[in-house]
Amino acid sequence: MRATELIGAPVVDPQGRQLGEVSDLLLDDPVPTAVCYALVDIAPAAPPGPRTVAVPFSLLRPGRAGQPLVLGVSRDALHRLRAVQAR
Repeated sequence: MRATELIGAPVVDPQGRQLGEVSDLLLDDPVPTAVCYALVDIAPAAPPGPRTVAVPFSLLRPGRAGQPLVLGVSRDALHRLRAVQAR
């Protein structure tokens, strides 16, 4: 899968409910050999409001072509993550 296909991709929970979308990818450092995290902008309708969280890339499963990415954690677990400052 190409980065251009991931950035902007919708993210849903295992039940198919919209969680947000991928806004960026964080690579392994100092030698970028793997994507470590996806930055996900959480949907504005979700409490406590719009914010960006870093999700381990290994928890995201691609859907079929044109389908959203499925995040393998609950909505509640996602909302417990601290917001990150996107640069």
